[in-house]
Amino acid sequence: MGKKKERKFLVEFHIFQLSSIPSRNGSLRASLQLGKRKIGITHRREISSFKVEWDQTFDFKCGIPADDEERLLPCICGIKIYKETRFGNDKLGVVKVDLSEFAGRDGMERRYILSGDESHKRRKDNSILQIKVSLTLVSGDPIFKTPQLADETTATGPAQTKKTTLEYALGFDPDAQLLGQEIVPRAAVTRPHISSTRVNPKAVVEDLFSEQLQANNLSETKRAITQSHNMRFSELNMNSI
Repeated sequence: MGKKKERKFLVEFHIFQLSSIPSRNGSLRASLQLGKRKIGITHRREISSFKVEWDQTFDFKCGIPADDEERLLPCICGIKIYKETRFGNDKLGVVKVDLSEFAGRDGMERRYILSGDESHKRRKDNSILQIKVSLTLVSGDPIFKTPQLADETTATGPAQTKKTTLEYALGFDPDAQLLGQEIVPRAAVTRPHISSTRVNPKAVVEDLFSEQLQANNLSETKRAITQSHNMRFSELNMNSI
């Protein structure tokens, strides 16, 4: 296996809110961390109507390596939710987001269920964290493969990968995607709807007969007009003689 190629990205990580909180009151904070690197922490916000709104954005840079097939490797960013108590901060749960999934896409808004961390595997509640992540390539080859998007409302780790390169344009991959330019998968192309209405043979024959009759009547009318004109022309010639 050769040396892993790394691409540099500018990350715009927006934390909207945490909803479906099983508590009427209290103060919550959200801490953002990339590996062992602390990115930042949100302001303290009070729970209102079973949710907390932060609406804060964190900008930072990160390097994401790729394997020999130009597939981006997992780059896990963790969001930890804390509740302030009289005895300190109580960790409610964590959400793990693979930044590699968002590379090459023009910003995506997603929702994840809060889960337990390494020391607390059991999920304490079904609170949902709403975020939006946008990655902008700063340096490195702009053609690469990204992991398949994990299901929403989950907090699992890296998902399985799939090809998302120029191979789609060459006809090899139906779900390919280039950096900064989304290609519509072939399966998603809308095809015209073909009606399955049955045709009444008797009605078709009657319509054809009616059209033919109208055509015959028109021909007879033209023939009568032509004969009348010819007779009138003959009379004029006789009078002139």
